[in-house]
Amino acid sequence: MRGNDDNVAFSGSVDRIMQKADLHGRAYVSDHRTEVTGRLRGAVSFHSGELRFGRRIEDAFIIVNAGAPDVTVYHENRNVGKTDQNGRLMISGIRSYEPNSVSINPIDLPLYSTVNQVKRTVIASAHSGVEVNFVGKKANYKQISLNLVDASGKQLAPGTIAKINGDDEEHIVGYDGQLFVLTKTRQALITVQHQNGSCVSAIDLGDKKGPLFDLGETVCSKV
Repeated sequence: MRGNDDNVAFSGSVDRIMQKADLHGRAYVSDHRTEVTGRLRGAVSFHSGELRFGRRIEDAFIIVNAGAPDVTVYHENRNVGKTDQNGRLMISGIRSYEPNSVSINPIDLPLYSTVNQVKRTVIASAHSGVEVNFVGKKANYKQISLNLVDASGKQLAPGTIAKINGDDEEHIVGYDGQLFVLTKTRQALITVQHQNGSCVSAIDLGDKKGPLFDLGETVCSKV
C-alpha cells in the first residue's frame, strides 16, 4: 500500500504452481484506477486422439495411461498428480535422453484391474513425448465375479479347478464358491472338475452394463 493525503493505492500479486499450469495474478487499486491482470502458462498436447493440458514443456513430456481415473502417479518417486477421468496424466519437465522412472500406486486401482506392471523406466527425445502404458492385455475383457453352487445350493469347495470356454488355463474357486472370470465375449461356459465329478455353468451377460459383473450365486449343473 502506498499513498498520500490525496491518493491511496493498493497493489498485490500472487503466483501459484498448479498441476496443469502456472498462474500469475496482479491487482492494482487506487482512487482513480483499478487494474487486474492475470497470466496462465502451460502446455497443450495432442496424443492418442486426445487433447491434454499440462505445465509448460521445457524439454520433453510423458503421458501415463493407468487404465483408471484417480490413480496416483510418481516421477522419480515424486508425486506428480492423479490420472484424469480417462485414466491418463501428462508429466512435463522431463529430462530428454535420460532414464526417467515412472510408477503408479496400485492401491488406487479398482478391484480386478489388469495392469502388467506398476513401474517403468523410459527415455524421451528432446521436445517430444513418450507414452507409458501400464494397462494389461486383458484390460478390455469382461470381468465377472460369481459364487458357484451345486444343484442342491451347496457352495463348491475352495481349491476346485475351473476352466473357461475350454481354455487350458486353470482358475481356482475360492471360499464361498467365489470365482473370478475374464472373458472377451458376453457369454462364457464354465467347466468345473470337483470331487464328485464335473459340472458346467453357462453365463450370458445379455445387455448388462458396467466394468464388473457380480452375478452372485450361480448354479453349476452336473454333467
